Amino acid sequence: MSKWFLGLIVLLAAVPAYSGFEDVMDQAQTLIAEGRYNEGQNILKQQLRDSELSDLQRNQILFALGSFYSEFVGDFDTATMFYRQIAQSDLPNDHPIKTQALEKTAEIEAIKTTYLSQDELLKEYTSLSYRQLAPEQTKTLISQLHRLALENPDYYKIANVYFFLGLNQEKLENYKASYEAFQAARDHKPAMGLFLPLSRMDVVLETWRRQQANGIIWAAAAILLVVIAMSYYLSRPWRWMKFRHVWIGLCMLAVWWGVFKISHHWLAGRYVAPEVMTAKTASDPIYLQITPGSYGSEIAESLLGYGLVGLAGLYIFSLGSSRLKFRPLALCANGIMGLLILSTMAAIFYMRYCDQKSDFISQGQGLRFYAAGNIYLPVPEPEASIFTNPKAFPNPNIQNADPELREWLLRHCDFDEPEQEGEVY
Repeated sequence: MSKWFLGLIVLLAAVPAYSGFEDVMDQAQTLIAEGRYNEGQNILKQQLRDSELSDLQRNQILFALGSFYSEFVGDFDTATMFYRQIAQSDLPNDHPIKTQALEKTAEIEAIKTTYLSQDELLKEYTSLSYRQLAPEQTKTLISQLHRLALENPDYYKIANVYFFLGLNQEKLENYKASYEAFQAARDHKPAMGLFLPLSRMDVVLETWRRQQANGIIWAAAAILLVVIAMSYYLSRPWRWMKFRHVWIGLCMLAVWWGVFKISHHWLAGRYVAPEVMTAKTASDPIYLQITPGSYGSEIAESLLGYGLVGLAGLYIFSLGSSRLKFRPLALCANGIMGLLILSTMAAIFYMRYCDQKSDFISQGQGLRFYAAGNIYLPVPEPEASIFTNPKAFPNPNIQNADPELREWLLRHCDFDEPEQEGEVY
């Protein structure tokens, strides 16, 4: 990582003493070696504004920036710009740093001449990569980029090739291949994110992980479905089932419906939002009135259906396991299957309705972190009515409201100060 400073080490020994200059250079070098590229280059650029710098010190910083942009970022035009500023400085023509800058500029120009045809292809592929192409055209473009990379492993812009490979693989939702291509680009030019949006790599990685999680969840659901179907078929319940067996199943579903409805109403009635949520602005409101049937509660209510499906699956499996002669084994099998089925349904619900669509706030520590937490679903637009979403309308005007409405507004709306007069909605 310190290779790009090699040319400066000897030069620094000849620099007239200047308080803090060497420290700044060392600090920038350390930050870059630690992978904190933006901070490192910002320190160097900020130091350039110091009016007390000598010409030599200023040119040393320019040389360091030029080396950084060519070796770490892969932005050779910007690197050349820094080198040319050194060449145009007032330093003597035979000064070592000016000589090195001219050599670096000539080296970059020679490389560009060597890879002139590859640069033309990359320019064309870059333009196509930023367009909205049909899937077949994107596949063709990926093949062309692959060929460019394979045929020119020493190409000075190979990192750019891998970047655009990743960008196009992402378009086709090939997230694993996209992440690997972005990673290859970063391996060649670790600070490329200062030149091209390499932060896409983090987005792709998260999407890939979610894709894998979804695949695992649905695979688990399919396996459970097969197990339930096989246990049901092998026990042949249609031969021995009586009305009491059907009645037990209906009672299970009725109990779940009652437990869900009662707990939903009870939780809605006793819930108090933490300060971190009530501090949200009206531009991105969080619906805090969770009473069943009110605006914003539909997603929570859909959990009832997932529970019903899970219990139905457990009931069908229990019909199959009821034929086991060893009763403790049947009870154990039902318990394990129930846990697996309901956990799978909860995971499917979370991935469909909550993942990347909610805020998780917890007041707990350690093991209580998840048990003490709540999931909040942001509302993209404030509800049109203050009566259904009062938290989205802070500081309403209550001066001329009738007493009952005034009392309701004071109880449900947010005020910066008690009885503050605001805008009428």
